[in-house]
Amino acid sequence: MVTKEQVWKGLRLELTRNEMQQIYQAGEYELDDYYNYDLLVKTLKMAINKEIDFGVMAIKNIVAGNVVETKEALTPKIELFDTLDLPIHHCLFKKSPQSNIEYVASHIQALHQTQETRKKILKNVIEIECTDTALAAKMLFNGEYPENYAVICRENAGNFFNLTLVEKNIEDNPFNTTTFGLFKLKIR
Repeated sequence: MVTKEQVWKGLRLELTRNEMQQIYQAGEYELDDYYNYDLLVKTLKMAINKEIDFGVMAIKNIVAGNVVETKEALTPKIELFDTLDLPIHHCLFKKSPQSNIEYVASHIQALHQTQETRKKILKNVIEIECTDTALAAKMLFNGEYPENYAVICRENAGNFFNLTLVEKNIEDNPFNTTTFGLFKLKIR
């Protein structure tokens, strides 16, 4: 049975329920934490302390390469025991229909995966890195980013926070895929 602590990177709104079920083959679960480096480290510590059976983290993307946070958080006590490739689609959202976009915020991976497409949609915007795509959406919704910001996130994250959709599927590669790894405590 999948527990709340085992949920994919602790990340809310990054994957659809169907995608989560592909990995966990489970029914209902809660997704109520946002991913960040500290949560990734916490997940790995929980695996080391045998509080959870495994943790799931992004390893690499076909466009943007290795996920640095995962690489930095891994310890010799943890081993990779399975992987799954999932398609990744990004959307561009802004606060309201009247917002003029001067900045775009998202995780560095999403910024890299959408770079060429964004050049066609937005002119002369400044990129702002955030620890997570869904967190960027939440920050725009909460007013932590001003009105002149846009965010790149999954469609369900932008919709959840009542943001205005500017463009769907802005990934440069229509076959954009991320490899996720399942990690567990290494048995000696």
